[in-house]
Amino acid sequence: MHQGLEAFKHFLKEDGKSDDTVKSYVNNLRRFFRYLQQENVSSTSVIKRNDVTGYRTYLLNKRYRPGTINNALAA
Repeated sequence: MHQGLEAFKHFLKEDGKSDDTVKSYVNNLRRFFRYLQQENVSSTSVIKRNDVTGYRTYLLNKRYRPGTINNALAA
């Protein structure tokens, strides 16, 4: 599931994103992928809208702040 992370990281750098932004986006995606694994989603090609809304609910239940959740979902 993480094969595309390096390509995404390269894309962000080529797009002129700062190192901190790249690091933040990649870390947010890694956390999302860990959540998907816990939910037995084996491939990014089968991610559905409810996977994303489930992740949002998961973050809310973990008491993440709204801004943090928005950043996580923006990645």
